[in-house]
Amino acid sequence: MSDNAPSVRDRLLRSMVSSAFFSPQSALILGLSIIFFAFNVAPFEWWEPFFWLIFGALGEAAYVGATISDPRAQDRVISQMLTDRYNPNHIKNPGAQERMKKALEYYSAIQTLMTTRSGASKMEFQHTLDELDDWIEYLYELGKRVDRFDENQIINRDRMDARRELEALKRRIKAEPDERVKEEVQRAIQLKETQLENLKNLEANVKRADIQMDNTLSALGTVYAQLQLIGSKAMDSGSAKRLRNEVHDQVMGLQDTIAAIDEVQSAHAT
Repeated sequence: MSDNAPSVRDRLLRSMVSSAFFSPQSALILGLSIIFFAFNVAPFEWWEPFFWLIFGALGEAAYVGATISDPRAQDRVISQMLTDRYNPNHIKNPGAQERMKKALEYYSAIQTLMTTRSGASKMEFQHTLDELDDWIEYLYELGKRVDRFDENQIINRDRMDARRELEALKRRIKAEPDERVKEEVQRAIQLKETQLENLKNLEANVKRADIQMDNTLSALGTVYAQLQLIGSKAMDSGSAKRLRNEVHDQVMGLQDTIAAIDEVQSAHAT
């Protein structure tokens, strides 16, 4: 994730404000104030029509403020934000999709747990949560890479054909009497071996991705359990640092696997 990307807190706040502003309740508050203003409704002799606009603006601000401070509303927005951004249904591989669903459950629960924090404890918690945001993002991207591997017809074809074609070339070079032709066949063998090696590396990285997704899910569960045990107490600096380091290491591992898959796929494409 880019250093300039908005934090989890910023995205959550924007999502909650947007959700509250465009809700039916918000529309009712603003709509009634505009209607009363337009029809010059005056409940008191001293009442001016434009008071309705002020009343509507204040009512809207109060409603939005109450909504974004409501833990239940936060839970709803968190769930929607996660589903929209990292929709598991966009991952077709069944195993990767199921892991993504479980990861989002942990992530949503961890975000909800953060609402119980305050002061220094909340700041320590936020640093870990920002790392977890990268964690979920890379997990999602890894699932999409697995999909690309599964769906790439050229790679699937080459995985079946490359070894057979290599064996055919090796048989041909043994039977070929012409030295100039042998040289060409030898170059073809070298290219085919390189192709086969790239395909093996790609397949190994995809298998590694599958294992890493499992490990990431287990680690997410561990982080959630640790944070639950801490409860409402403040993290000591050593515990907070160790937790962030554990999450950071997982993020780096996912990032490295994605980069390795992309590198091999690019080499194969060229």
